[in-house]
Amino acid sequence: MVCALDTSFRSLYESYGMPAGSPDVSIDFVDRNNKPLPRKIAFVPAADFHGIPKQIPSQVPGAPGAPLYLSNVGDSFWFKKLDSKTLYFQFNQVEDKNEETWVLSEKDLAKPCKPKTQIADHRCAQQQRRNLDLLGPLMDGISGFEKANPQSKIVIITGRNTFSAAQVFISLMNKNTHALFAGEPSDQAPILWAKEITSCSLQRRNGQYFQ
Repeated sequence: MVCALDTSFRSLYESYGMPAGSPDVSIDFVDRNNKPLPRKIAFVPAADFHGIPKQIPSQVPGAPGAPLYLSNVGDSFWFKKLDSKTLYFQFNQVEDKNEETWVLSEKDLAKPCKPKTQIADHRCAQQQRRNLDLLGPLMDGISGFEKANPQSKIVIITGRNTFSAAQVFISLMNKNTHALFAGEPSDQAPILWAKEITSCSLQRRNGQYFQ
């Protein structure tokens, strides 16, 4: 059986001489009797897995309503004022939305709300797509909030689905703020993302590297 090829592999075959934009690729197979089996394999568009939640509310009839952290898992990010002093923030994708800019949304909501507590929930972080360039401005905004409101609290909620860009974010929060962490441990070791949160120079002496 010969299956269709993901279009993300097209450039690989173009590098071997296949005309750019070809709808299929010709491949010569050989069976166990050394008989040639020429085949044309069509390309198909890659599936877009963007925004597929890892956790969803219960679909069982009669189940209670979705808890807050599962109430809007299909959205890239969203905010909710829990009361006059608490701002809840959840991000599921590290990206801006077409009609809304992530960092500006955080600032615009925090300014009139003047919360004493900001809760950042990352239990449903999906991370099929991520833009780490957004983390710097967001960290500046959160750090600025903390410095301007020394009596405030920042609470980070993590879980077993907290990894990838979300792990970078919570590592930065742990390093640069006094945030409190709650929930389950994240699903990734911070050391895997050290290159994205810090840098250092190494010197080589006698075949060994030293910091």
